[in-house]
Parts: sequence; structure tokens; C-alpha cells
Amino acid sequence: MATFAQYQVEHEQIRQQHLALEALHARRFALVDLLEQIERAVPEGVHLATVTRQGQRLNISGVAHSGGLVAQLLRTLADAFGEVDRQQMKAVAEGEAFELGVALRGMP
Repeated sequence: MATFAQYQVEHEQIRQQHLALEALHARRFALVDLLEQIERAVPEGVHLATVTRQGQRLNISGVAHSGGLVAQLLRTLADAFGEVDRQQMKAVAEGEAFELGVALRGMP
């Protein structure tokens, strides 16, 4: 027969599991929101090759039809997320290949 203390321990374990699930659920929505913001920021004529996240930083690479489109992408990302820096840009047959870094603000 379980004692009241055992029930309290089990209740606390269930409560901790519930809190962990809520945190995972919140992070899932944050990821979806992040991807939607990236999608809205990318102008037509820009094709992303990779998007990686390391902590509070996104690293993005891709190809744009022109340098002006890369500049537009930089401005839009800066408005959406925060500080953006162009790490590399070079002319290629398809247009301009680029690598960007984005400092995320307020993202879990």
C-alpha cells in the first residue's frame, strides 16, 4: 500500500515531466516561427542552400541573382532578427553566392 509521501513523490515527478513537455512544445513553436520568418525574409531570386543554428546565431548560405537581392535579404533579416553580417560573397555563374551570420534576439 502506497503512503502519502510516495504519492507526493510521484506527483512531483509527473509535474516535472509535464513542465518538460511544455518546454519542448514551446520550442517547437519557436522553431516553426523562426522558419516562417526566414521564409518571409527571402526575396524572389534568392535561393538558400543551408540554414544552420548554433545557439543564438544563424548561419545562412545561398545564391542570389544579384548583389542587390543579397542586400535586400540582409535588410529584411536585420529587421526580423537583429544583427546580420555578410561573411562572404562572391560572383558565380548563377549570380552571387553568399554566406551570412544572423544574431538572433529574443529566441529560445
